[in-house]
Amino acid sequence: MFWNVGDKVTIAESLEELAGVAGAQKQMERAARLWGAAEAIRTSIGAPLEPFDLTFYMKKVTSTRIQADEASFAKSWTEGRSMSMEQAIAYALAKPSLLHDETVPSSGGESTSKEAKVLPELRIFSLGLAQVYRGTHALTSSDWTYIKGRELLFYLLCHRSRTKEQIGLALWPDASVSQLRNNFRVTMYYLRRALGRPDWITCDGACYAFNRQLPYWFDVEAFEGCLARARRCAATSPDQAIQILEEAVSLYQGNFLEDLDAGDWLLLRREALQRQYLEALFTLGQRLFAQGKYSHAADAFRTGARGSHTPESESAPRQERADDSYNPFERR
Repeated sequence: MFWNVGDKVTIAESLEELAGVAGAQKQMERAARLWGAAEAIRTSIGAPLEPFDLTFYMKKVTSTRIQADEASFAKSWTEGRSMSMEQAIAYALAKPSLLHDETVPSSGGESTSKEAKVLPELRIFSLGLAQVYRGTHALTSSDWTYIKGRELLFYLLCHRSRTKEQIGLALWPDASVSQLRNNFRVTMYYLRRALGRPDWITCDGACYAFNRQLPYWFDVEAFEGCLARARRCAATSPDQAIQILEEAVSLYQGNFLEDLDAGDWLLLRREALQRQYLEALFTLGQRLFAQGKYSHAADAFRTGARGSHTPESESAPRQERADDSYNPFERR
């Protein structure tokens, strides 16, 4: 009905409400696609959600996202954004049982809807607000007990292996030897306890490291992995390169650990990731423009030029910055 009268705003609202229903029914990919399609419509007509509506919207998105596989959720969101309005409406009207959204690869490579998706033991977000999920439980300040443990986790995630002395210099540069010894012991204890098992942090006698042999997902590694994959297939599969770049951009929900006040190690990593993000937006815009997708190319260039994740813009309230884009991975 709204399509017939050209009411695009209400079409977007309808898709968002149907996405909420799909999320409540545990149809995670369907929800992400519908939200992505609604986001694309709102962006194209310049009709962002009002701050009051955005609060309720983000509660629904976050509630669904934390129960979903992050890679699949991001991919489905991107697929929804690429739909035309006609495709989005047809998708919304199709019976969910016929869409096979919830199938996952089996060990033999085939898809089956009978197998349950298994979330990584840890899901770690740092592009934007820092958040760590143990299963579906978001770690809170009471879980961390000693908040310095959270910084230590992200420091180790950014370095393959570090000695106690290197860790001390980065986290407690002004501490005495005795203070460092005590700070390190207490921080390591509470970090391992917060993560749920001591072997998340390994020690070979001299160096400490985050255990990457255990099942985890880290948004920075996913982001940089997407950029590497896009470069590899740029010459042979330009369409795939665009899709992967869009996935990478969707993962970048803000500057690295924007709510964490730490030392030089964090600032250097933050600057490097922001530079990669802006380069990805520029490359994405160029590739979309080359394919004649001028509107989408303009969106990419505009986002990069606006510098939406620069420190200057971070000082503004989150709602005032919600102009023409939505955040599928918002964790506030």
